[in-house]
Amino acid sequence: MQRRYIGLVAMVLVLAIMVSGCKSAVGEAAVDPIAVEVAKVTLGTVQSKSILSGKIQGRSEVPVVAKLPLKILSVEVEVGDEVQAGQVLVRLDPKDVAQQVRQAEAALAMAEAVLPPAVGESAAAEGARLANESAQADLARMEELHKQGAVSDQMLEQVRAKAAAAAAQYRGILDKEKAAWAQYDQAAAAVALARSQLEETTITAPISGVVSSLPVEAGQMVGSGTVVAMVVDMDEVKINVNISERDIPYVKNGQEVTAKIKSLNDQVVKGKLTALAPAADPRTQTFKAEIKIDNKDRVIKPGMFAEVSLNSVAAENVVVVPSRAILQKGAHYVAYIIDENNIASVREVTL
Repeated sequence: MQRRYIGLVAMVLVLAIMVSGCKSAVGEAAVDPIAVEVAKVTLGTVQSKSILSGKIQGRSEVPVVAKLPLKILSVEVEVGDEVQAGQVLVRLDPKDVAQQVRQAEAALAMAEAVLPPAVGESAAAEGARLANESAQADLARMEELHKQGAVSDQMLEQVRAKAAAAAAQYRGILDKEKAAWAQYDQAAAAVALARSQLEETTITAPISGVVSSLPVEAGQMVGSGTVVAMVVDMDEVKINVNISERDIPYVKNGQEVTAKIKSLNDQVVKGKLTALAPAADPRTQTFKAEIKIDNKDRVIKPGMFAEVSLNSVAAENVVVVPSRAILQKGAHYVAYIIDENNIASVREVTL
């Protein structure tokens, strides 16, 4: 089989001109051949890549909010500080909340003072119970005597009234003691709430990370829900991208990818596809995917943009040549072929 090679464009052009000149200028002095680099045409696999753009985010980006409408007493950190979960970021003025705690504790003490015993009966309840039992026994006896005609209707009604009053008094004491316990529970809940709010005047970091935003200062009044800081976990960053329907058959969880970060002088880093939506977004008809990149040195910053290179379809058993051996001429692509006589000729190729 005849062997053919593709020469590098720049050098082949020189050789082609030299050969042509030898044919047209008969009798001129022979020109020494010029060595060129060649490459053998082979069959191989070509891997197609999709380039997807996305904004870099921290592994966790947590806004820290004030839960109480109070004045800021002090700010304990600065933007860029590394913090640990539970570390104090901002302190609110606790004066008003501390007063509420004292009031709630006083109300709890008053409620506790009138509580019946936790076990057994109170003296009042025991006395009322015994009186009620006696009155009910008297009523039963009188009703029996009334049946026998031994007592008048008037006397029976008096005994019935006395029994009803004794029962009502007993029930009233039990209801009062039950209400005392309810009032105590309510006062205890108020103390717990007030103490919890006092703790919330000290605002701490919800996660370990870096303070990326601190839009408040000492002396400022904040409302409930006001963001006072943003903490970002940067040890790992993520990029959310949208993958087209054409590429989705060739993409899978755990697949390695590369990302080029323009703001870091086109630095290329490796990452891994860690999450892939099982269904397309109905609005964009693309599949959402998440890519995670290790960032222990914290060089990559949230907010940067990256171009993710994702391997997609692969073509097998196709003709493979070095890309630098292909030359574009107008709307076509050509390559120079060298035959067994080292004569170069141009051939149009299809990419």
